[in-house]
Amino acid sequence: MSHNPEPETRIERTADGSLTVLDVVTGSTYHSRHGARTESIHVFIRAGLDFLREKGLQHFQVLEMGFGTGLNAFLTAERTLDGDISVDYTALEAFPLAMGMWEEVVNQELHCTELFRTIHASPWGERAVIAERFSIVKHHIRLQDFFSQEKFDLIYYDAFEPNTQPELWTEEVFRKLFDMSAPGGVVVTYCAKGSVRRAMQAAGYTVERLPGPPFKREMLRAVRR
Repeated sequence: MSHNPEPETRIERTADGSLTVLDVVTGSTYHSRHGARTESIHVFIRAGLDFLREKGLQHFQVLEMGFGTGLNAFLTAERTLDGDISVDYTALEAFPLAMGMWEEVVNQELHCTELFRTIHASPWGERAVIAERFSIVKHHIRLQDFFSQEKFDLIYYDAFEPNTQPELWTEEVFRKLFDMSAPGGVVVTYCAKGSVRRAMQAAGYTVERLPGPPFKREMLRAVRR
């Protein structure tokens, strides 16, 4: 997820039974050890997707920074099965999991469905229709090198924490995201660090602190007014 050397990784099971991946060198995990699925639903689905759905949005352009294990994309695709929303999903990942690793994640994930497997099996760099109301394109690219004319309604910001990847939590980065956000567009992230909140505000977002997932006091939601 940065210009750093490709991480050495291994799979770990989290407190709610779902999986995460550990970067052995930095000690950072792709999701919370207190529950990967629980965290993703709380931060990205409920505070992001459901928040906008309750405001009446029916078709979403979603950008994810940090595809990782594919969990956020999978949970988003699941939401479209209810039939009331559709999503065109764009995911960025500088270091995609090797095939053997993602196959292991899919095979061990307790909540896995064929939908999860299909998302991982879809080709990189090409938009694929995964379900009737969900399509995805996965880009093997750093955020710093990604440019799009698309305006995104919702951005899942799931980079490694600022102590691990400080270059991804700067005002410059959030200005870039602001320019790619649609009017009323939302950025959600698990991170609630004061410097991150101030960088988002300096970029032009209106930022609010929300209750965080288990064992985390707060998270952030930023809106382009």
